Amino acid sequence: MAAPNRLSLKHKQALTRPLVDALIAFRLGRGTEDHYYDLGGALFIASEIVQVVARHRHLKPDVDQALAALRDVHQRKRQRTVSDAYWAATEDEMISLELGVDIYKALLDTTPGPQVLRSMRRVLNDIDKKLRGQS
Repeated sequence: MAAPNRLSLKHKQALTRPLVDALIAFRLGRGTEDHYYDLGGALFIASEIVQVVARHRHLKPDVDQALAALRDVHQRKRQRTVSDAYWAATEDEMISLELGVDIYKALLDTTPGPQVLRSMRRVLNDIDKKLRGQS
């Protein structure tokens, strides 16, 4: 049986529901490491999709800006002396992150399912290679 051309509504909701929670938590200054990784994963997948799918390449600067905002949040968290402090984002970072999440949601709607799955696999393989390289 061939892979479906688009992701089902159930799959899209499963992929995007944690992102809404993460954005709310960051907006309230109550983000956690899990929220950070949820956003990071989605933005890396979006970055991979916009690099591979020609009709989405115009979105690359916006996705890159969202990734840069997430890196800034991470750098600020690393500078804190309290290890269990919450993660927070500035207003400008929140705007970039929200745009990045909106782009990710739109990519899930408009990109063929097999391409989305390939992009997810590529991101996971890249992460795996980086982790193995550090060991």
